[in-house]
Amino acid sequence: MKYWQEGIYSWGHFVTILIVLVGVYFLLKLIIRIGGNIGFIGKTQERVVSFLRHVLIVFEPIGLVVLLAILVLISPIFHGTVLSLLLLSNISQIRNYFMGRMLLLNEAITIGTPIKSGEKKGTIISMDRFCLCIRTLEGEYYMNYQNLIKEGYLISNQDQIGGNYMISIIDRRKHPKMELKNELYHILRISPFIVPERKIRIDASLEKNNATVSLAIRNMDHVNDLLAHLEDRGFEVRIINN
Repeated sequence: MKYWQEGIYSWGHFVTILIVLVGVYFLLKLIIRIGGNIGFIGKTQERVVSFLRHVLIVFEPIGLVVLLAILVLISPIFHGTVLSLLLLSNISQIRNYFMGRMLLLNEAITIGTPIKSGEKKGTIISMDRFCLCIRTLEGEYYMNYQNLIKEGYLISNQDQIGGNYMISIIDRRKHPKMELKNELYHILRISPFIVPERKIRIDASLEKNNATVSLAIRNMDHVNDLLAHLEDRGFEVRIINN
């Protein structure tokens, strides 16, 4: 009975483990961000970054479960009762969160994927912990993961919807961060608007600070999004042909 009243962990244990878990979480995010923007080891790096993204998706709920378990073991009766009430009153959101984790592990569903669910048809433009945002003809529509799984979804054939484009890019910046060809490659490689399986061809001129890029875009609706993304980076862009 004493065990259930006093517990076996203290707040010091809780804070220490919290700091460690948060540190590991942000370290993984930092490695993924650096790996996605700076090339070191070519295609192997892409596989490593993809693996770490999956690790991060799983690490978050595991970390939360560990923290909640320790919180209960600090004061099993009091914390256990309060936590049970909170979990029961938010069971729908908890189920939705874990369904979202499972969907995020599915690489077929990413930002830029054309999707249809129920009467809604559009392109995924964002995915957070509890819902995804679909850009439709009517506007932006938010759908939680539980409803998405309940109604079912259809992923459109990206090759039929998208297309191959040739883009002219001029660097008007006074102080570029790196060689134009390398910078464009890293920007485009992590862009959600292109088909990652297709090769990106970049013909760049060092003297004139311009380049011609050939790539495949997921969806015709994303052409303007990609151009705006490059313009925000300080480039002057235009479509040559498609």
